[in-house]
Amino acid sequence: MRILLLIAILLVIFSCKTAKEATVSEADIKKVKVNPEDLVYMLKKGACFGSCPEYKLSIYKNRFVQFMGKRNTDRIGTYGKFLSKEEYRVVKESFEKEKFSSYNDNYPSEIADLPLINIAQQIDGITKTITGKRERPEGVHKVQFRLEQIAENKEGWTYISDKTADKIELKTNKAQIIVNVGLGNQLARWFNKMKDEYGVQILEKLSSGGDSWLITYNTKKHNPDEFLAYLNADPVVKSASFKIEKPN
Repeated sequence: MRILLLIAILLVIFSCKTAKEATVSEADIKKVKVNPEDLVYMLKKGACFGSCPEYKLSIYKNRFVQFMGKRNTDRIGTYGKFLSKEEYRVVKESFEKEKFSSYNDNYPSEIADLPLINIAQQIDGITKTITGKRERPEGVHKVQFRLEQIAENKEGWTYISDKTADKIELKTNKAQIIVNVGLGNQLARWFNKMKDEYGVQILEKLSSGGDSWLITYNTKKHNPDEFLAYLNADPVVKSASFKIEKPN
């Protein structure tokens, strides 16, 4: 009898404690302070000509999730909630399984009527951002789908404010270009030609295969948009796009 009574008391204490923790957690959602350095995963979906949902989803180290809905979504404004350990684990494993950091930073598209998608991962202060529309590798689409499952799940969100956009927006650096060139052994000769004619300099090798590079050029002599168009018209260039980055 004493054992049964003890078990009953413990169950009551545990249930009360759990309910209290859940209540406190929900009430404190609005008090959560997010720090850019603690951001781990991000999904930002831009506008299109139709009714595409436009929002930004941010996931932080403490498993806090911030949703900022701008238009064409049933949540307009800023909302928050905490992911369970299992939900956070699934997102983390998705990025690792698809080798997110191994892809190019930018995938250009000529399809105007599609939303621009930005997906980011931050590890040890280093941010990897992939920008593009439909023409992206399957692994990137899988990561996006995993984040969309969280963003578009209607359960558990707490309204925080009517804020619909971050103060920090991505900007285009027209002095630097990400270029994908498939030339093999002729790559060095192509770069030498581009250096002589356009002042091209290599800033960084972006892929282990040697076909993706970050370059700069003589911006005083050559118009950025015209030079980018020239690169994309070059038959040996797979794609070329200006570098997308955060402002300082």
